[in-house]
Amino acid sequence: MIAAIALMSLSAMTLTLLGSTIFNQSRRTQILGEDAQLRQFLIAGAAFAQSHIQQNSTGEFSIPLPKISLPAAQLTVSFDSISSSRVTAHIEASFPHHRLSQQLIFILENGQWRITQARLGL
Repeated sequence: MIAAIALMSLSAMTLTLLGSTIFNQSRRTQILGEDAQLRQFLIAGAAFAQSHIQQNSTGEFSIPLPKISLPAAQLTVSFDSISSSRVTAHIEASFPHHRLSQQLIFILENGQWRITQARLGL
């Protein structure tokens, strides 16, 4: 009788551990998918910043995203003009519970804006 009870408790612990592992792995997979999507948005934001800095556009821009991505996804790009030859762009991509950001520093060289520094997560 004691062996049967011990076996049942061991089975219950195993099932609980298995359920917890499956839940954690599915959540991890979802987070990795969102992270990959946010990184793609940061790349799009960098391309947007590069094209708008060539036009001397400053301020904050909210970039429309395809409805296919996720309805609550947002991408914003803002520019800080430090001097006439150096501009900092802040790019932020976000979902409701997950966000990534980067900072790009542009330097004007030979009439063209060039990215000289990129910092993820600032």
